[in-house]
Order: sequence, then C-alpha cells, then structure tokens
Amino acid sequence: MVQSLVCGGFFRDLKVWRKWRWSSVRVSCFTSELLLRYNRMGPVVTVCAELTHTHLVSLAEELQESFVFLTHPVFQAVHRLDQPMFLQACDSLMWLQGPFALLALRMEDVTGEGGFRKEVVQPGEGPTIPREASVLLYYSAFLEYADQPFDTICNFKYPRMMKLGRDVTLAGLELGLLTMKKGEFSRFLLQPEYAYGEMGCPPLIPPAATILYEVQLVDYFDTAQSDHFVALEPDEQNALPLSVLVSVTNTLRSFGNRCFNQGRYDNAKDRYKQVMAALMNRLKEKEKEEEEAVKALLLPVYLNLTLTELRLESPRKALKYANRALDIDPQNTKALFRCGQVYMDMHEYEQAQNVLIMAQAKKPFDCDINSLLMKVAM
Repeated sequence: MVQSLVCGGFFRDLKVWRKWRWSSVRVSCFTSELLLRYNRMGPVVTVCAELTHTHLVSLAEELQESFVFLTHPVFQAVHRLDQPMFLQACDSLMWLQGPFALLALRMEDVTGEGGFRKEVVQPGEGPTIPREASVLLYYSAFLEYADQPFDTICNFKYPRMMKLGRDVTLAGLELGLLTMKKGEFSRFLLQPEYAYGEMGCPPLIPPAATILYEVQLVDYFDTAQSDHFVALEPDEQNALPLSVLVSVTNTLRSFGNRCFNQGRYDNAKDRYKQVMAALMNRLKEKEKEEEEAVKALLLPVYLNLTLTELRLESPRKALKYANRALDIDPQNTKALFRCGQVYMDMHEYEQAQNVLIMAQAKKPFDCDINSLLMKVAM
C-alpha cells in the first residue's frame, strides 16, 4: 500500500506527522525534507516561514496528483505560490486534523450521519452477505496514528470462520460485513458509537476511539436455515419438506468440506455427523418413495466421514463409514477405494488388494487406484 505523510493538529505540531499506509498522498521531497530538518518542531508559522518557492512548487505538484479537492483555499494558495495565503489556508484546513479525517474524505458515508464509512478497495462478486451467515474472512483493526494493528488475524494460515449475530460483537463491523460480497476487500471507519463506545476498552482501546478495519471476505455460507434446522427436534425436522433437507445437507457438507480443506478435521467431522444424523432420522420416519433420495444424500456423507476419520487416525471408525457407503452402493468405486485405503492403514494388505482390484475393474485407468495397488503389492 502507498505510504504517505499526513499532519495532525492543523499543521501546528509537526511532531505528530506519521507514516500513514492508507493515504493516497505520496511522500514528496517537500515533506521528507521537513521531517529531516525539523525533528522537534514548533508552530506552523515557524515552519512555513521557511518555505521557499521550490517547496511550494513541489507541494503543488504533489497535491495536483493526489487530490480532487482543488477548489479549497490551500490548493489555490499552493498553485499561486502565495505563501501568506498558504499559511492562512493551512490554519483553516479542518479536515486535516489526522489521518482518519483525511481517509474519511474518500469513503462512502453508509449511514448518512458519518458514524460508519466504507471504502471498497477490491470489489467482490455476487450478492451481499445475508444476515446470520457464516463468513470466512481476514481482518486487521487499527487505532489512529498506530503503526501496528491492535487486533489482526491476517497472519493465520487460513481465514477465520465467524457467525454473524454471534461471533461478531462490534455493531460497525457486522454492519460492514452485511454490505460486502464474496472476494471483496474493504475498509471501514467506525466512530465510537459503532465500535467500543465512549468508554473504550482500556488499556487496549482508549475512550471514544475511532477504529479502522481492513476486511477481506474470502467466502460465506448462508447457514441461517441450516442452523435453525439443526436446532429442531427430530420430529420437527421430519415434518419439513425434503427440499429443505436437501438444502441443509448441501450447506453443511460445503461447510464441512471447507473445514476439511483447512485441516480442521474435528470441525469437519462435526458438520458431516450433523448431516448424517438428520438423514438417518429421515430414513426411519418417511415414506418409501423418499428412501432412495435420502440414501443418495447419505452416500457422499459416509465417504466424507471415512476420509476424515483416516485423517484423524481412526481407521476402524473410517472402516465403519466405508462399509455403510458400500451397503448403499456395493459397486461404488470411491467407496471401494476408501476401503482399500483403510485396510492399508490397518496393515490388512490382502483385504486391501481385494477391494482395490474390484475398484480397478470399474476404473482400470484410475491413477489413484493403480498407485495404491502397487503399494499393496510391494
């Protein structure tokens, strides 16, 4: 991100000039020279009295490239190379009180009263996040003039999963997330009423602190329906249409697959078992015409559980789920292959070879099956 120098206290005290990573103003020879020459500065008049014609020309070029607010007196003064006018304009430049004030100028006032502002850095795609969704995201939170975030998860290997309405506690952050789309990267500037309030959260958050959030939304799952479904009693679940069960199954499996891909095997297992329990309960209660449809939904869940238990180093549990998959479809190639993996893990090589030969008969050119057969033969 582009770094810049911005001034606090209306230019009156250049000691508070800091590097600011979000500003579009570029570091110029003018600002760099001032910092080097005036390590401990006095009021603005003392500083600006030192400004030469060259300084003003340099600043004019910088402002011309960086801002669109060229009607403000400070820009008019610079472009006219008028030093007295420049001093007066700087003194009245209320919006340069600090980096957050400067940043707010290019942000959208979402609420209309300035308490919550948003800047889209990288647009996303698709619909915005629905309420009560589960989101995968990275974020960092900053106080004004801070060089480092006071809270961040950007150093995590995988994005964090958070449930809106439960895990997100700041009103402003949740409001911001509800405006985002998949793949979007945005910044939110939160006034105290949308962040930590007038009290703050000492000692980390000072009173009446304005907070800046940088958020990258990796993905989200509309889990409102599935969360409601899981909370129901079995009889209440069975009273719902099959289409609801199919939707819940797909959502929970997708959720579980995401956890599995991140190496969170226990979380993945929990999601798969939620699906399995709902489907098995449906098999006990519903009419015969739904049985095949429910079994078709159960088959991939058993295969997911088989591989998850293998990753958790529980081969006997994995074998149980693999055999359940074969009970539904004895000729299923993936189920046969999973059984072969389980038997290999249990060092039962003859049984592994038998099921893998059956799988090979279905798919003779499958690389995974042939590779595992070669390992068995060795």
